[in-house]
Amino acid sequence: MIGATLLLVPLWIAIRRDAIQSARILVATQVGLILIGWFRLQFPEIINSRSDPLTIYAAAAPEPTLRYLLYAIIAGSAIIFPALVCLLKIFKVSDTDLR
Repeated sequence: MIGATLLLVPLWIAIRRDAIQSARILVATQVGLILIGWFRLQFPEIINSRSDPLTIYAAAAPEPTLRYLLYAIIAGSAIIFPALVCLLKIFKVSDTDLR
């Protein structure tokens, strides 16, 4: 959280100077740091309850299910990522169009 807070000053400077790409990177870094901090505070419990907290280890699917999920992710990525690259090349917008 300290890191996310310290990024406010360079983010403010980037916004004032109209450095759009730098501001985007700084905001993404801030969001990432905030999520990492939140997950670190919650670990290993996903849902806190007095009677029976749900932990990451208890919430995992059986090993065969995780293996099939991995295969599906690999196959889906092999299809989706080339299509995404093709779409980004086709519909590329130049910087002059944004202003």
